[in-house]
Amino acid sequence: MKKSERGQVGLVGEYAVLSALILNGFNAARTDGNSKDIDILCMNSEFSKMTKVQVKAEGPDTFYQKNKESLPHYAFHVSTSEKYRTNYRQTILDQEIYFVFYLCPQTPTALEAKPFDRNRTYGRFFVASPEEVVRQLDFQAEHGNCKYLYFRVFEEVDDFCRRVEGDMMSDFENRWDKLRG
Repeated sequence: MKKSERGQVGLVGEYAVLSALILNGFNAARTDGNSKDIDILCMNSEFSKMTKVQVKAEGPDTFYQKNKESLPHYAFHVSTSEKYRTNYRQTILDQEIYFVFYLCPQTPTALEAKPFDRNRTYGRFFVASPEEVVRQLDFQAEHGNCKYLYFRVFEEVDDFCRRVEGDMMSDFENRWDKLRG
């Protein structure tokens, strides 16, 4: 994916999450690039809690663990290992940045290539607390040798993979209550 296309996917994700927040009873606004680590500020309907949200969006060509016939293993790029180790981990925890991972709707081409996604033609939202994101990234930073760190969610996976690599979709999908406090 080209850099310009990546930017478009990111923008689609931010607006999709903004819309979903409003539809779920939050008062929300984009920061429009005024904040490096925060894409959206939202408050609950009683205006008693403000939450900082970082949106990470992936397009239709999202990563598959084995091949196009395997069960989807969605990976959302979060940070480089170097940035994460130097300051980003602490920023996530100290500033209590919540993450909303958005999987963009699948294109006809992607649906042809990935039959498991036939019922995934709509966007999907995964909401994670700072601690959940850091727990998974810490594991990758400690046990992996990859330059990039990803937040991973699985459609279906055995218990070993779940403990080692990521969590099930149901652990995070549409969990807007995490933002209410």
